[in-house]
Amino acid sequence: MAFLEELQKQPSYKKKIIIWCVLIVLGALMLILWGMNFRKKLTSFQKENLIESFNVPDLKAKMDNMPQLEIPEPDAEEIRKIEEEINNLEKEDRQQL
Repeated sequence: MAFLEELQKQPSYKKKIIIWCVLIVLGALMLILWGMNFRKKLTSFQKENLIESFNVPDLKAKMDNMPQLEIPEPDAEEIRKIEEEINNLEKEDRQQL
């Protein structure tokens, strides 16, 4: 208790210095412990089993079972009509300018 009484008698600037020193020491200690734990987890990390540990679904099998979309191929007549329409729109656009 004498330590606390002595600390209470100190001026506020000394109290702040003591608090900051204690915080820095505790922070450094926590950082060291975190680093040791991180290193331990990193060495025990098994990258071969990473995908299995995430339980990623097999998307390839699901995609093989999906219905295939059929996009019809336009015939020559439809292509010619579309090209004519594009040309007509371009002519109208030029005329408006």
